Amino acid sequence: MHDQTVIQPILLKYGAQMDQKFCGCPFTPMLDDRRYGRMKQVRATGLQLFREENIPLQVREQEPVARYNEIIGGLTAHWEGQDKPYPQVVAQMDSPHREIREAAWRSVQQARRSIKDEVARIMDELVQLRHQIALNAGFDNYRDDVFCEKNREYTVADCYSFHQAVERYVIPAWDRLAKQLQQSLGIDSYHPWVTTPCTLSKPPFSTVEELMDGVETMLRCTAPDFGDKFAHMRAHGLLDLESRNGKAPGRFCDFFGYSKNTFVFANFSPSFFALIALIHKMGHAVNGYLQIRDEYEWTDLRAEVAELYSHGMELLCLDKLGEFYHDESSLKAAQREELHRSLNMLIGPLSGDIFQHWMYTHPSHTSAERDAKYFEIIQRFGGHPVDYRGLEEEASIGWIDSIHFIAFACAACLG
Repeated sequence: MHDQTVIQPILLKYGAQMDQKFCGCPFTPMLDDRRYGRMKQVRATGLQLFREENIPLQVREQEPVARYNEIIGGLTAHWEGQDKPYPQVVAQMDSPHREIREAAWRSVQQARRSIKDEVARIMDELVQLRHQIALNAGFDNYRDDVFCEKNREYTVADCYSFHQAVERYVIPAWDRLAKQLQQSLGIDSYHPWVTTPCTLSKPPFSTVEELMDGVETMLRCTAPDFGDKFAHMRAHGLLDLESRNGKAPGRFCDFFGYSKNTFVFANFSPSFFALIALIHKMGHAVNGYLQIRDEYEWTDLRAEVAELYSHGMELLCLDKLGEFYHDESSLKAAQREELHRSLNMLIGPLSGDIFQHWMYTHPSHTSAERDAKYFEIIQRFGGHPVDYRGLEEEASIGWIDSIHFIAFACAACLG
């Protein structure tokens, strides 16, 4: 926590002084807005929102986030008579066999329940800290503070319009796909472990080395420079991909300005999801290298824009999945699964966006109210066709293993 408790307060304080110097400089208005307009906007907003009294609150905000990372990093789930790292059991939910998916789903729910109270307390603490930060900055709630702080080019009303558009046009298509899958399987109830059309007979790789070999080839076939970047990262220890006990949770791509490199961190176990997730992260990484290559030192990597590169990379590599799936039937099944997940990306993150709008505009909510709201939202969107009878409690705590809600509050509607 040294970085958070010692370094971060210094950075926040001197960052504000740099913003003040930049905004007060008589030459700043002369900078070409086509090139520097975003920089001027970001620094002016940073200066406008800076409050000395928020520095200790922003430092305190990192403490529950660190506790959450420790909890999730040490989380295990019971599988085949053993306690396995949580991501390894989650990977079993990609199995083509329904009985395996159901067993994995139930094991994952049991693991979530074991940490539910701890994570709920962390979320309670974060909501209150963030609400106070917003009040100090002159806002009624943290949601509005974030929209200003991130210099968004869309409004809260735009988000609501997007929510309504997805509900009107995307959810009916999602329901039709669910109905087709249910009929093809000949089942009466569409349970949460049935929601993937995955018919892939086995994971696409056995080791992380196999995963990296195949993805490097896919990227090189897409663009030689993409493959070169991946090979460089691999050779210089910039890919930490294996799941192991005690490892911090989640997946991320970070940018090292001094060495001009990007770094990908993940917890991958053999699954189709891991394959797609690495391709996704390499979209971020390639974007990072393109940004770093620029002659100017300052960059503003907005989440909304960054996700275009990551999801775009998934689709650019769609026709290269034959590197892992060698027969026509498996290749088509993998491509269908990826397109199915792409449609879901219009639904899942949107549900999280609605959830956070509600959380931060209702800062006095209880843990039970939060769970109930989450369940209401998933029933309205991604879980609309799913039969949750008898599984309401499990479904209502589905938010607790999503690091986005904890560490990246209101990052982006489609982040």
